[in-house]
Amino acid sequence: MSQNYPSCVVDPLGTVAALFDAATGTSEPDGDGDWGVSAVFEEALAVPGVLETIPEINNIGVDAVRQGTLVRFRCMVQDMYNPEFYVGAYKDETTLGRWKTTKYTEEVEPVLGRGSSREQKIWERRILYCVPIPGESVWLRRLDSKRDSVYPWKTCATSICAKRPRGENVVPCDEAEQKLGTCAHFATTLISESKLKSLHTRSIDTADVEQAKRSTDGETLKAVLNLPLGNVSDVNSIGQLPASTPCIVKMYGGDCKLKLNDVVELVGVLSIVPGLSSEPERADAEGAFTTKSSNNAVTFQPMMDFMEEERARNPPTSLVPRFHAIIFRSTSTHEFVSRAGLYPIAACEALCLMRKSELFARRAKVRAALIDHLSAPLGNDATAAEYVLYALLSRVHVRTDAIPIGKFSVTLLGVPVDNEPGNSGDGGMTVARALAAAIADIAPAVAYLQLTLGSLNSRQWVPKKDYGTDRLRSGPLQLASGTCLILDETRLSTGKLGDIGVRNVNALKEFIEMQEVEYDFEYHQMKLPVDVPTIVVSTVPTKSVVAETDSKVPLQMSVKPRVSPIVAPELLKEMREFVAAARLSNHTISRESSEYIEREMVAAQQREGNDKAKEKDLHRWLTMTRLTALSMGETDMNAEHWKKVLECERAVSKRTCRACDDC
Repeated sequence: MSQNYPSCVVDPLGTVAALFDAATGTSEPDGDGDWGVSAVFEEALAVPGVLETIPEINNIGVDAVRQGTLVRFRCMVQDMYNPEFYVGAYKDETTLGRWKTTKYTEEVEPVLGRGSSREQKIWERRILYCVPIPGESVWLRRLDSKRDSVYPWKTCATSICAKRPRGENVVPCDEAEQKLGTCAHFATTLISESKLKSLHTRSIDTADVEQAKRSTDGETLKAVLNLPLGNVSDVNSIGQLPASTPCIVKMYGGDCKLKLNDVVELVGVLSIVPGLSSEPERADAEGAFTTKSSNNAVTFQPMMDFMEEERARNPPTSLVPRFHAIIFRSTSTHEFVSRAGLYPIAACEALCLMRKSELFARRAKVRAALIDHLSAPLGNDATAAEYVLYALLSRVHVRTDAIPIGKFSVTLLGVPVDNEPGNSGDGGMTVARALAAAIADIAPAVAYLQLTLGSLNSRQWVPKKDYGTDRLRSGPLQLASGTCLILDETRLSTGKLGDIGVRNVNALKEFIEMQEVEYDFEYHQMKLPVDVPTIVVSTVPTKSVVAETDSKVPLQMSVKPRVSPIVAPELLKEMREFVAAARLSNHTISRESSEYIEREMVAAQQREGNDKAKEKDLHRWLTMTRLTALSMGETDMNAEHWKKVLECERAVSKRTCRACDDC
């Protein structure tokens, strides 16, 4: 069956070797080159139907990947290491006088040497630590796994996809959190060998486990893999989707412009090499340690200070595989909905535009379904659901003097203290979690964070540089652009915030109001822009406890909150694609509409007074007008959209006045 596919897809490393031989022959390599590798793979992946056959590693499971096969990795850049020097080409008596390349592999033997006559070339590659997209919705993974099912080549026979026992596969959490696979929780359970093995549901060498335990003694499981939201599994996906794993990604060539938190899709080769996990096994009283080579010879070496750093940065490949990227592209979480992460070729772009036109033609039906879906956890409050939809569609499209233009956040106020939804079969899911679950049904990535004194005081929420291991320790606020953040204030009680808690609250304020995260590099701070719409759920009737959002909507429930009902699969698919297409769309405004809105804004300023607070309101109304147009499947702003915004704002204003009178 594989004979119908390009040879580079069936045997990528063989293709690289052939291109290297063709470019160099018997002559010495003239530096690190591409040898036409990128062009060959790009041409092959542009053939319709080819890229769909290349599996995404976290959808089939790392254990199912056969060594040397071409795979994809959908991820976020969590950390960036210093460049790595490696033996990129060598020649000795075993190669019959010809140069061989180790590029795109984790080759060990040439580094160890095969003879005194060996010649080698030292090249450089860029190293990234990439994690699965934090909060990625289960349905998006399943969407991509359907494409992986057409993979024409046999996978590894040792693949372990059996259902994992509860209590072993996930860090303990309550039933409500298990109902929502996108929920983040902050467990403090220490790592154990059994949990370490069950995390990836694949066999791990005993030596690797022991090494991992030595290098992570006293740390939580989250710290081992450095996942921003931890490793929380959706109970409905257990046995169907394997646990996600991060990778250390090796990038080649000088055109890599990736940055921290970029969402990227990689096509390349995965490497799991037990030999790379050989680490010091014991230290004697004199400060020396022993290691075993491939022939079991024991050698003694002096203890080096950098060994702890090396263990932290280079964990066993059975825990954190190495991924050698041949082709990559920077993308966004919403692009995966329509393209399912496929490499952007002209045919795919045309198909997406056609699909967008079809969706917008049925905009009334799809929009009504979205409002119904989002209002169920809010007690059928359609107005509040409108504001939630605005947040889902918002994005920062420009920054002026560090001010993010286009962002939209909302606080849902007055959630009942006893805020359990009425569906008796929901396992006690709170309103905030039920809303997060409803959003996770239609958005590609959702992060749910519960605010309590314990969670705020226990750990730092922003990434922090650990100079002892030379790693960037992740935090819950290290999220990919396009992720929807749900902040649950309903369990926040009276108490004292420590220094860490105060820092976290300030970080949340800056995150929501300025769309920035200040990374802690100990000796200096560095602000990085984000694009993460935020929805705050609070029991307070007038304002958020933590941060000032763009809009504040007191809830007005007509029925008891409930979990969103099940939606027909075809309609649900349209809802997901509609949200993604609308968020990625640009807006326009005609001269006539612009003049009308400008007159309305001037009239509003004259009525309300010309101060900065009112200017802020006018800016919000303009943003909401754009979002109203997009939510209706239109890209041209007009007077009707402006009028709808003012209608919503008047309704919210009346609620706010009533809430203040009741205080």
